[in-house]
Amino acid sequence: MSDNESSGSYESENYVEDDNDEMFKKLTENEKDELLFDTDEDEDNDNWIRENFSNISITNSNNNNNSDYSNNKTVKKNNTYLSCPACFTLLCIDCQRHDRFKNQYRAMFVKNCTVVIEKRFTFKDQDENGKELIEYYHPVYCEICDTQVGVYDEDEVYHFFNIFPSCG
Repeated sequence: MSDNESSGSYESENYVEDDNDEMFKKLTENEKDELLFDTDEDEDNDNWIRENFSNISITNSNNNNNSDYSNNKTVKKNNTYLSCPACFTLLCIDCQRHDRFKNQYRAMFVKNCTVVIEKRFTFKDQDENGKELIEYYHPVYCEICDTQVGVYDEDEVYHFFNIFPSCG
């Protein structure tokens, strides 16, 4: 029995050496690092941003020198991103904070949200003249964990109140 077999470690009991291991051992540190480098990763990430964040535009400059990445990209900045408070799933990247209720936001474009049309909440209020106003809302849930995060009104506006806001 060899020293490796008698050590009782997981690696020595279950590891079988093959030809690839010998080739890997002969590589220099730089060659090993290059095996992990993905030349398309930056472009793939840019495409993912374009697909998932419609309010962020990324434009490449004509300058081929990539030494200063910040000069090659233009990003529209948003103040607040809204996430589910239970699972932190991104719900909204383009929203407006409520004027009176600072912990509430409204938005027209959302992600990962489900509106339950079958349920309806009624909110009764009065206008300046004392006339009764009736507004109807439908609950909005996180698609991932089913936490209620807000309501959806008749004007197709989402009102978020149970969310985790973060700076964008």
